[in-house]
Amino acid sequence: MFEKIISMLEDKALAKNTERIKEIMQFRYILEPEIAALAAQFIDDKELVRIQIILDAQEKNLLENKDDTEEDMRFHIALARSAKNMVIGEVFAVLYDILRECRVQALQNDQRKKTSLQGHRRIYSALKERDPEASRMAMRDHLNEVESLFR
Repeated sequence: MFEKIISMLEDKALAKNTERIKEIMQFRYILEPEIAALAAQFIDDKELVRIQIILDAQEKNLLENKDDTEEDMRFHIALARSAKNMVIGEVFAVLYDILRECRVQALQNDQRKKTSLQGHRRIYSALKERDPEASRMAMRDHLNEVESLFR
């Protein structure tokens, strides 16, 4: 009987967490593609180097089977800063913990890490070209890929 109750509670917690992640992803779809487009317009060479360093660290963690949560967050924060909009930076600072919920340990696996790194690299390539539309689309594709791994 006790195991059945625990199982029911775990199912409820998972359903609640799944709904929460869905809502966070909806929010990200609204915000992050436009941030990527703005970043492509305003990013400078120094910021591109900073993002490349983040991607190198993310790849190193993937190869060493280490957690890449911090690099993942640093990538998205660097994009927000590159948009040169103080409000976006402030919003990301406030939302940091909420956005972090998409990166909970239960959702971490090698496939998610590889998919994330590949998406980040495509976004970076579009940023290097200073192409807002390609950056927007690369971010949308990245979010689609990450979200599909949650399902």
